[in-house]
Amino acid sequence: MNASARQKPAAVAEPAAGPVAEPTTGSADQPAAAARPVGAVRTTLYARLAAELKQQILEGVFVAGQKLPSVRALSRSKQLSISTVQEAYRQLEDEQWVVVRSQSGCYVAPRLPEIARPEPVPGGGAVTRYLASSGPASALAYREDLIPFGAAIPDASFFPCERLATGIANLLRRKPALVGNYNFAPGSLELRQQVARRVVEWGASVDPRRVVITNGAVEAIQLCLRAVTKPGDTVAVEAPAYYGFLQTLQMLGLRALPVVGANRDGMDVDALARAAEGSKIAAVLLSTTVSNPSGATMPLARKRQLVELANRCRIPVIEDATFADLHFAGDCHAAQGFDESGLVMLCASLTKTIAPGMRVGWVDGGRFSEQIAFLKRVSSVGQPQVLELALAEYLASGGMARRLRRTRRAMQAQVYRMAENVARVFPEGTSFALPSGGFLLWVELPGEVDTLALQERAVGLGVGVAPGILFSPHGDYGHCIRMNCGVPDSPRAREGLLRLGELAGRMAGPR
Repeated sequence: MNASARQKPAAVAEPAAGPVAEPTTGSADQPAAAARPVGAVRTTLYARLAAELKQQILEGVFVAGQKLPSVRALSRSKQLSISTVQEAYRQLEDEQWVVVRSQSGCYVAPRLPEIARPEPVPGGGAVTRYLASSGPASALAYREDLIPFGAAIPDASFFPCERLATGIANLLRRKPALVGNYNFAPGSLELRQQVARRVVEWGASVDPRRVVITNGAVEAIQLCLRAVTKPGDTVAVEAPAYYGFLQTLQMLGLRALPVVGANRDGMDVDALARAAEGSKIAAVLLSTTVSNPSGATMPLARKRQLVELANRCRIPVIEDATFADLHFAGDCHAAQGFDESGLVMLCASLTKTIAPGMRVGWVDGGRFSEQIAFLKRVSSVGQPQVLELALAEYLASGGMARRLRRTRRAMQAQVYRMAENVARVFPEGTSFALPSGGFLLWVELPGEVDTLALQERAVGLGVGVAPGILFSPHGDYGHCIRMNCGVPDSPRAREGLLRLGELAGRMAGPR
């Protein structure tokens, strides 16, 4: 397949605007009088209720064929009149979201209709489209009843689940008081020490006293951003960027400045330097090893160049190393290893390599560590100590390096298998570049394919995908999708991929 990108945005795009204000709610049967987003239209109560139910259907709260609450029950729970609820259900029936069965009630339709696109507001079309689409689209990517081609979650067979479960049980038998103790940030010293020892292989210089244990890497990144930015600041991100980064920036009132990469080498540091000359950049947020979604890895020389630029311009760098241990060649050197000033904050998570369900991440905040630990304590106190100690014992027991080698080989095999199948079943004009590690594949479809519409239609096939629009604040990559190659090979998965490819082919039209 052609490894070159079909469409690329400009090297540095304009910063995306901060979050759009949400309307405040009024009393039960009175519309809110507070401010709305620019260009928003005042809606009736039944239309609001219909929109809320649509969102719940998209998010899988109610699935195909499931009965919705009765009119009277919904009227009581929402404190709305019966006629308002009836009108909302009539609207959903007219739009084919539900079917009404006589003497039985309202049920979710077996196939969802296409979703109308939000109208862009003047001067902010791409940003408005992203804000309106990222929530529902990311929820659809992770719906449990769909084949998870859109979720960045590998199958549980990749992880030492039984061993960890046994370790937790043994630990609780020895120390039952753990469930009765608070565990305050920065977290258990035992786990912080194991983290510091583990990342020696990354060429990083991590001090256990600076490490803060977090609720996954997402919280670690949020804490770093809160420590070094304020609302309205501009944060440089790679392009395409992990949508969790973009949603976090949006939530904190920050502006995203996408900086594209060169070839498969990650963010272009020269382009970043030019951007820093033209505008004030409060921080840089990126993955230098196995980026999500592209799978790109920065060469060592470029990582060093990034740190030199950060020190020269006094720009803090938030380095996400969540996928670093999954680099196929084992090359997981962190940019933080070149940093001597404490400006690089190194974040990672054990969710992609050991235990997704434990939601344990960490951050070495460098010169900002004390502030990050404080923010962790006041926002979520700490993490469950029993999980921290169980993970510390697992890491201390040895065998992690050997298991990671097996995991990388297995993931690489699945990525290549997925790539072969995509090349076989997707329409002519589809292209991709194999990632440097991990289990994700960034796929570019023919330009005629709107992958947000593809995602919406794929729900009816029982298939989840992550559309490219999620990975840009400006609406770029609308013809791309991110594919999860960690889905186990099964007849259902093979059939789902085939049907997804056929759907993409119909949307691409004749070639």
